[in-house]
Amino acid sequence: MKSFKQFLAEDQWYEDPQFNYGSNLATFKEKVKGNEGFSSKIYKDVYGNKTIGFGALVDPSLPKTLRSVFPDKPKGWEQQITGGKTEITRDEAEQLKDYQATQKFDQIRKALGQDVFDRLHNEVQVGLADANYRGSMLGKSGSPKTMELIRQGNLRAAGKEFLNSAEYRQAKASGKMGGIPKRMEDFSNALIKHADYSNPYLPPVK
Repeated sequence: MKSFKQFLAEDQWYEDPQFNYGSNLATFKEKVKGNEGFSSKIYKDVYGNKTIGFGALVDPSLPKTLRSVFPDKPKGWEQQITGGKTEITRDEAEQLKDYQATQKFDQIRKALGQDVFDRLHNEVQVGLADANYRGSMLGKSGSPKTMELIRQGNLRAAGKEFLNSAEYRQAKASGKMGGIPKRMEDFSNALIKHADYSNPYLPPVK
């Protein structure tokens, strides 16, 4: 049997996704904006994590990120933001969101494998990036099995596996997790929706 890499090389792959990095990234940024909403002040998300702007976690890495995005701000400004002493403006939050969204998009693209990611349907690419933004793909709370099934081209199984998680079951059962269950279900459905066109063992759709 041919390997997945061999099928990629022979272009036995997906429906034409007309991949466009800039367009898909822009779509993802708007998705983050719509899903997260905006807050100028620090608040706690559904998991109890301190958050600001458009879903930016207030963690030890945020001051460095703020300094990277806003190098011209006065010294100590980033600590004022993360310490809750200064509010972030909507424009600043937009810039921070765009920076972090780009990082998350590039991170999941690299982790999955660019040769695989770029051949996925646009809807699946954006869904992957959104899941990664929430922390559901990589790291301790990630889904390595879902990632591997996508690499194998088994998107239907990947869609089902993605919802086979403690995060989803807890979010669904609690009824207090905002739109998280729906976001997870939307990504699962996107994987399943494009499964028949995303099988490396089928000829590409013309």
